[in-house]
Amino acid sequence: MEILKKNKIKVGLVVAAIAAFFLFGGKAEAQEITETVKSWDIDVEVGNYEKRIDGGLYGSADADYVKASSELGVIGGLSLVSSIEQVKADEEELYGTVGTVFSTFIGDIGTELLITSIDGENAYELVSSYAVDLFGIDSILSVTTEEEGQYTADIAVGTDLDITEHFLVAVSLEYGQSFQYDVDYTYTLATIGVQTTIDHLTVFANLNYLNNDLNTAQGTNGDWEETADFGVALNF
Repeated sequence: MEILKKNKIKVGLVVAAIAAFFLFGGKAEAQEITETVKSWDIDVEVGNYEKRIDGGLYGSADADYVKASSELGVIGGLSLVSSIEQVKADEEELYGTVGTVFSTFIGDIGTELLITSIDGENAYELVSSYAVDLFGIDSILSVTTEEEGQYTADIAVGTDLDITEHFLVAVSLEYGQSFQYDVDYTYTLATIGVQTTIDHLTVFANLNYLNNDLNTAQGTNGDWEETADFGVALNF
């Protein structure tokens, strides 16, 4: 059954690649698309959140999760991206994204639709982003718009420090602010992560330091709070 599912996914991607060929112009060669499909891979992550963090807010606590994501270069700098994440908490949580990323010499421009399903209730958000690498520092600016017109703007920077061939430390800093909510908020999130990789297997652990100005269960009331998440990641 799993093999059948994988074959269906690959067939769907081949069809999508061929459709993109005709939509975006006949100048690109079919061979380029075929080679792209052959190089397609999937990243799978399995782990545990002490507290899930999204948009500077706390979500489910002590939650196990599994996440799969992929990126398929179609023509030139245009890629199709998608991900799905299932979180095992008090309520069944499912998060999915589908979108495109266009790579240029001045950075990557992305647009994604984020679909959230919690206990059967669905919500939709549109995420627009611009990412660039400057002197080894990854930077990304994003705006997330919800159905009712609320939105958040975030900027994040980060880099990886290679300690050895198979061990690295990742550090990142994110700042964001919400608009048009009943109670708007700002937040700062600092993350320090360690990971070791052998072949296609990565073992990781992250320490997250969150500070926002909400005094609800989702906030920290202006104080720094530490949480951790850990897991393993596979690429195939």
